This record gives sequence, C-alpha cells and structure tokens, in this order.
Amino acid sequence: MQIEGPEHEEGCQPEYTRKKEVVLTGRVHPGETCGSFMMEGFIKFITSQKLVAVELRKRCVFKIIPFTNPDGVIAGNYRVAFSGNDLNRQYANPHPKLHPEVFSVKRLMADSRQQCPDNILAFIDMHAHSRKKNVFMYGPEFPIHDPRYFLARVIPKLLSERSDIFRFYSCRFRVTKSKATTARVVMQREYGVLNSYTLEASFHGFFTEDRETIEFMPSHLYSLGEILSQGLFENLLMTEDHERQTRERKERQKRLAAAKQAGPAKGEESPSKVAGGTKTPDGRRQVKKAMIFDGPNKLAGHEDGVSEASYHEYITSPTMQTESQPVQLNTESQPVRQSLMDRFNLQGRQGRTLAMMSTEIHTEELKIQHQKNEGKTIDEEDVGSSDDQ
Repeated sequence: MQIEGPEHEEGCQPEYTRKKEVVLTGRVHPGETCGSFMMEGFIKFITSQKLVAVELRKRCVFKIIPFTNPDGVIAGNYRVAFSGNDLNRQYANPHPKLHPEVFSVKRLMADSRQQCPDNILAFIDMHAHSRKKNVFMYGPEFPIHDPRYFLARVIPKLLSERSDIFRFYSCRFRVTKSKATTARVVMQREYGVLNSYTLEASFHGFFTEDRETIEFMPSHLYSLGEILSQGLFENLLMTEDHERQTRERKERQKRLAAAKQAGPAKGEESPSKVAGGTKTPDGRRQVKKAMIFDGPNKLAGHEDGVSEASYHEYITSPTMQTESQPVQLNTESQPVRQSLMDRFNLQGRQGRTLAMMSTEIHTEELKIQHQKNEGKTIDEEDVGSSDDQ
C-alpha cells in the first residue's frame, strides 16, 4: 500500500526537492494483534483530511505493509511463518522462496535507496509485547559521542510528550547479538535509516503518572496512529529547518571564501602596513576598506571597480557573521509555513530545534539514570531484558 498527497502550495515548500519516504510494517509475528490495531489507526489518520495528515502526505510517501506474515496469520501461528522460521530473524539474508515477504521488503528498501540515497525518513515495524506495559520503541544503537545518538531518540521523545500511553522510559536503544538480524537493525545498518524502530504495544495496558494501570482498549491503540503521525511531522519540520540552516551556513562560507580570494591584488600593502589600521575601533573591517579601496568608488586592482556602498552592504550582511553566532531562521520569508506551524498547535514548541531536543533528551536520560541509581522508579516490568520483538 502506498499513500501520498498532492504537491506543495507556493510559499510552503519543504527543504527537500524529493518527497521523503516512510515505511511501516506489521504482523510479522501473527499473534501480536496489537500491531494491527496500531496500523489501522495510522492508516485511518494518514488518509484523513486533518491538517497534519494532509501536510504529511504533501511531504512524504507512505509505503505500508500491514501483514508481513499473512500465511502465519491465516494459519493461526503465534510467531512463525509456514517455513517454521521467525521472519523477524531473517532480514540479514532472507531466502526468496522460504521468506518471500522479508525478501520483498528488503527489495523495496533497496529500490528506494537506489533512487534517492538518504531519502527514507523512518522505518517502523509494529509489534506487541507480553512482559512490559505501555507503548514504547526499540531503536538503533550509537556511541554517545555520535550525533546520531540523540537524533535517533527524537521521535520517541516527541511521542512520549503527547500521551501517557507512550513511555520514553521504557524505550531501549541497544543491539544485542540475538537482535542483529531483526528488521530495525538491518534497515539501519544496511540502508542507513537513522529512524529505524520496533514499535511495541503491551498486551496488557499502560499506567498513568499516578501509577494507575489501565487496560488497553482498541480505541487506545487506534489513537497511536495520530500520535505517531504528529511525532513524525514535528520531527520532519525540525529536520527541514536544520538542513536549511546547514545549507545557508555552507553558502555563506562559500561566499566568504570567494570574497577572500577576490581580495587585494598582488603587490598591494598588507593590512599590517596600512597606517592606522590596527588602531581603528572597528579593527578588521576598517583595515579592509583602507587596503582595498582606491578612491571613493573603485576597488584597487580591479578594472571595473566596486562601489563603496555595495561593499558596505556586503560587509554588514549575514555573510560576514562569525561562525559562533547562531543562525536565525527567517520565518518571515515563509508566511504560509509559519501559519501552518501555528495551526498545528504544537504546544508552544514552534521554535524547537534538533539541538534543543538533544539537550532535553540528555537531561531526561541523566534524570532516569539517577532515579535508577537511587532505586526510586524501577518498575517490575522494567527489570531484566524482556525484549520480545
């Protein structure tokens, strides 16, 4: 199943020239029916006319495989396919006849990767969990000094802020030897998908801030569709802003390098030899004017010359900002985009960036680790490695 929307309105273009892709799979383990409820909720929401859904369809193509193990579902198996294999342990080297579903999923990912590298925004495999409460994610593992360490945690953190059903505390970002051939691990390692997750929903229920356990009803699992869509959308907007700022910074660096190369002609005096150059309060800029300009309207050493007014406009432009100064996103140039941000009701987080999210996640993890060390918030379902995926 493939879902996408119309092209963008003028003035609301994303940073990307090509739509991002989101791949979702479910029921690779036939008995984990919670995955089907979450998948149904997601499909109903993403095909609706709600604002987030419409804007997501404009920016992304959704490739959805609701039943990765249809034979196992029909036969009433709990975990394996007709071949007797757990398909979520065959992603490293699937056999085209024994594991055709997994083989096809990998071919789909390879085709997408070949058409446009780094174009896959997220891969999410929906499961159910028999030993833990709430909904949570298993994600990729990176060393803490790797920038991807925090970026891989952004989507789970955004989901946890929207509902008590999703619990960031229960998420795990590690890869053990027994999980090296699962979907989330292979998609990250072979195809470079940063946001590669297993989305787990408890068979039992979730607990609130008051530690009250509420059993899951279909409506709770359906609501995960909207929560997941909103998290993906907010992450996508922050990623667009981050990549736009990165592109603008590189363009400024190129212009600055070009301006330096087009500096004083050979044989001119160096800045240190310009009379009074080092004594001016404006230092570097005054030295450049004294060194470069030959008369009020000519740039020394250049035949055509450049007006002093034009040079002053350049020297005071953002191009000459130092790298230590923060890059400000010009939201006034995109009024439609800012209007959408306001209408999305993102709880006052319109100015949020990936860097800010990384700081929040680091603070949250330090707090969780401190509480664990104090023995204050360890729950019975969090003890041990109850990793069902």
